[in-house]
Formats: sequence, C-alpha cells, structure tokens
Amino acid sequence: MALTSLTIEEFDYLLPTFEKELKWPYRKTSRGRIGLNKFSWRQELPSAAHHLFFILTYLKENTTQEFQGAVFNLSQESVSTIIKDCLSALNETLQQKKLLPCSSGEDYAEFVKTLKIRFADNPKVTIDHALMDCTEVKVQRPVGEKDQEDTYSGKKKTHTVKKLIVSLFCGYIAFGSHHFVGRLADKKIADLETIKFAKGTYLWTDLGFLGYDNPDVSLIIPHKNRTADAAQKWRLNPRTNG
Repeated sequence: MALTSLTIEEFDYLLPTFEKELKWPYRKTSRGRIGLNKFSWRQELPSAAHHLFFILTYLKENTTQEFQGAVFNLSQESVSTIIKDCLSALNETLQQKKLLPCSSGEDYAEFVKTLKIRFADNPKVTIDHALMDCTEVKVQRPVGEKDQEDTYSGKKKTHTVKKLIVSLFCGYIAFGSHHFVGRLADKKIADLETIKFAKGTYLWTDLGFLGYDNPDVSLIIPHKNRTADAAQKWRLNPRTNG
C-alpha cells in the first residue's frame, strides 16, 4: 500500500479488467486515434500484475523514467513505451469501474447526484460533506525564466504543479482539476475552477481558502487554538513563562 496506495483487495479488483485492456487488440493513441495494439510481455514484467504494480508505483512515487528503469532493469525507451501502454489500460479500467473523478466544475453537481444513487445503500458514504484542498507535485526545473517563475512554489521551495482535489469523507475522490502552476494560491485555483457544488454542501478546507465565496456551500475552515498552543509550550518548558 505504501508503494501503490492500494490494498491487496483493491489491487485484485482492478487486475482482471486491467489485463483485458492491456491485451486488447486496438487502443487509442495519445492523439485519440484508434491504433493496433502492439503490446507484448517482457521478461522483466511477465504478467499483468507486474505491469499494474509498475504503473501504480510510477504514479504514486512520481519517479523519473530513468529511475523506474533502474529498479525494473529496463531501458528508458522501454519504460516510456510501457508507461504509455499501462496508462491507457489503467484509464480504461478506472472508467469502466466508474472510479474516475469529475474533471469539470460545471458538471460536478450532476456528478454528485449519480454518486448519491450509487452509494444509496452505503451509510458510510456521506455526500453532503466534502473536503477540498490542493496537492502539489514536484517537477523538473523548467528552462525558460518565465516558466521557472510560474512553477516555483514559495511554500515548497521548489518547482511544482498544483491540482485541486475534492474528496468525500470516505476517501472517494469526487473531483480532480487540471494542473496549475505552483505559484498560484489555493483560493485562486478554486476561483478559476468555478465548481458548481450541490446546494447544502458542507465544504471543509484549510486557511489557504480563506475568503473563498460560493453561495451553494457552507464553508468550514478550522483554526488553530493559539491559547492551547501557548499552554502546551509552557508545559513543555515552564522556564519560558516570564
């Protein structure tokens, strides 16, 4: 789970469909065209389970292709080809299993309605409460000076891209935005996405979204109890108390 973010049960749930899509005779190219699938097994990755583990670790750990090749004893060229094949198969698998999040803010309210129907018999899934936050992924330092300035994150002290995520309390990711440059503030990204939440939604965020205005949600932003923090520091080191 630490390497793939999936449990064994979740991994086994995806594997049969992933294997079918991996060996499917035709596949969409990166430009959306239908092309002949020239996929073949390799000695280093002799099964669909090996390929699924390969692509999940690549996505989870955000490694370079050179590093991934060194771990699995593959050339960088082979890694690039395998990633294309596996990403296509994984995307089709998640789409068939209806596990892909909504990617359009305009369609989010309708997407949530389908989730309510889907999870109607599961009391653990609460649709009315959602968590919103931005995740940052480190990227290689761009060549251009303007690109360097745009992708530099003052918080992370490195070059990153950001993605806005909305998830349910059960852990289901309901919305995933496009990528934004690392210098943009979390609230700015939320304003640009203009997500249409279902009316009556309780939206939990952090101080990065302070001032976010959406008439359809009740915004809940926890604040630190500074009095309690000061008391805790005094208990740890009472000599500092004047």
